[in-house]
Amino acid sequence: MKTAEQTVQQDMASLKDRSLRTKRLNADLQGDLKVVTGKLKITQGQLKKAREEAVNSRRDHRKGERAGYLGPLGTGYQGHQR
Repeated sequence: MKTAEQTVQQDMASLKDRSLRTKRLNADLQGDLKVVTGKLKITQGQLKKAREEAVNSRRDHRKGERAGYLGPLGTGYQGHQR
């Protein structure tokens, strides 16, 4: 038969093991969160840049229309621009 002391020691060992596994899992999850957060920042930055480029493109197009610019072929089409 187990004594009360043996039961307590076994419970303590079990709790220590569980605590260690929890700490490892927590560290892994924090690492994953850091990676996802970094990716999200990149994605948000790319989205912001794309929106700014779209605004600039529309503004440039409107400026050309107001100036009466028809492009090199006289059609308003200015070709692929970068």
